[in-house]
Amino acid sequence: MSEQLGSSNNYNLQSAKIAAFAGTGGHASGIFNDYSANSNLSQAAAEIQQLLNQLSATNSTTTTTEKMAIVAKVADTIDKNQGLKQKVIAVLEAGDTEVLKQAINHPLAKNLIPIFEEWTEAAQ
Repeated sequence: MSEQLGSSNNYNLQSAKIAAFAGTGGHASGIFNDYSANSNLSQAAAEIQQLLNQLSATNSTTTTTEKMAIVAKVADTIDKNQGLKQKVIAVLEAGDTEVLKQAINHPLAKNLIPIFEEWTEAAQ
């Protein structure tokens, strides 16, 4: 089963509308995020999530060192892909940092944000 999931991690969030709901005591509340309005956000999130999923599937993520190695590989890959890097910078310059982190939907996404913020600062 995990092999099937690992081989089908090609998610396209370009026109995604994602809702999350939680309920307690008969009351439900939720958040609806429409990422389709910002193509840079949806495309960057999908590409980054795919990279994270691929590397997490083929590398151990047991220790902090192993997790940071994956983050470093993803950051290096994005840094070499100028189109994706520019999308990330555009998203952060638009103030969508937290939304990007949520849209990536991977536990290691939060570790990439400081690297992305450095790129944004360097671009200014």
